[in-house]
Amino acid sequence: MGSYAPSALECDLLVTNGVIVSPSDLIYPPASDIAVKNGKILCIGALQGIFTAKKAIDAQGAYVTPGGVDTHVHLDQHINGALGDNFENGSRSAIAGGTTTIVTFAFQSKTDESVLPVVEAYHKKASHGISRSLFDGN
Repeated sequence: MGSYAPSALECDLLVTNGVIVSPSDLIYPPASDIAVKNGKILCIGALQGIFTAKKAIDAQGAYVTPGGVDTHVHLDQHINGALGDNFENGSRSAIAGGTTTIVTFAFQSKTDESVLPVVEAYHKKASHGISRSLFDGN
């Protein structure tokens, strides 16, 4: 009977050597490697040599944080005569700053008799935006 040596575990992405910023702590190398598969974190720890990855990122000297959420952005809105960002450039600006989720502010005019048409209009915009992504993970 031969010896059994398990092969390395597989993941899609392995981020190594960064400092993880969590809600309660900073996690330093070597315990700060992150293995990701199918868009979900599999494991955090000293993972080099344990996982093989389709893509690896050496984050040495960088902080690794979750994406930010901004629940008050102005996309495609005319405010005081100025036009806010459109979906594409507003989304690109957000991702460049580490914000991965944005929610457009539902702007109601002082002349609107009811908020219902505004809510309906933003539901349409939301259903359009839910199916769009400008960032493909690369």
